Order: sequence, then structure tokens, then C-alpha cells
Amino acid sequence: MKPVMQTEIHLGHGDCQRAVIASLLELDPQMVPHFAMFRARYWWHVLHYFLYALGWELEGCMNPPIDERFHANLAECGIDGYHYAGVYSRTYPDVKPRVTHAVIIDSQGVVVHDPNPNQLWAGENVFEQSDIVASDLCIYLMKPREGMEEQLAEKRLPPLGRYEKGVSDE
Repeated sequence: MKPVMQTEIHLGHGDCQRAVIASLLELDPQMVPHFAMFRARYWWHVLHYFLYALGWELEGCMNPPIDERFHANLAECGIDGYHYAGVYSRTYPDVKPRVTHAVIIDSQGVVVHDPNPNQLWAGENVFEQSDIVASDLCIYLMKPREGMEEQLAEKRLPPLGRYEKGVSDE
């Protein structure tokens, strides 16, 4: 994991998700789509296909309760022990409906990278937060596509274009 900071901090249009994916995959953020620029119902598909093209399978999103099954699923997925998690924004806590924010956690739930420069989630354990209930936390389950393990371990990636506002410019 190579931490990348988000460069856009705008209510509902920041690029924290882009920064988290770039960090996990150790990519230049301009190589990753700006997911917030896609309509609400399309960003998931863009994320899925982007990861798939790079050899990763997006298994879905896992919510608490934090139990043995939760930890077993977490152990099977992730990138070098790190996971993409969606939490509520601490930058915009009073906005309704609540705004989400992307962070990177370790397998114990500790935020090891908060891409927002204000670092409001840095070092927090999202599994232990009293303000997080089952529907508020989402851990995105990513694992290598079948047959891609060696290529991913060697960090051999297919050629990528550059993305600007969700559209490839190459």
C-alpha cells in the first residue's frame, strides 16, 4: 500500500474513493476513475469493472456484526492485509442524508490511511466506534481473480489510460 491523499474535498464529489483505490493498488491517482463523477447508481459498476480489468474481483460489501464469520471473510480478501472501507464522513457530520468517506483499514479495523488531509479517521478503530452501527460501515471485499495471483504478486498490470472526471483521455 502506498498512501495517496485525496485532492478534491467537496460535499458528495470528493475523490477519497479514487485515492483509496490508488493507494491499495499503488497507482497514480490519475490512472483511477474519479468515481464520484459517475451517477450514484453507476459508480459501483465502474469500480467493479476497473478492478476486474486489473485482475481483482470485487466480491461485494460486508457489514457488521463483527463476528467470526466477519473476520473469516476479511482474512480471505484484501490487498496485503489492507481493506477499503466506507465510513461516514467526519468532515460533513451534520449533512443529511449522511455523506460517506473512503478509508483503508487493517484486518483489526484500524484506519491505517485516511486520504483526507484533515485525518479525522486516522488511527481510529472502525470496529469499535460507538457512532457506527451495522449499516454504517462497509468493507469492500476484493481478492485476486482466479488465475491472476502470480501476475498481481509481481505487480504486472495491463496498460492503463489516464482518467479525468471519469472519462479516459487516451
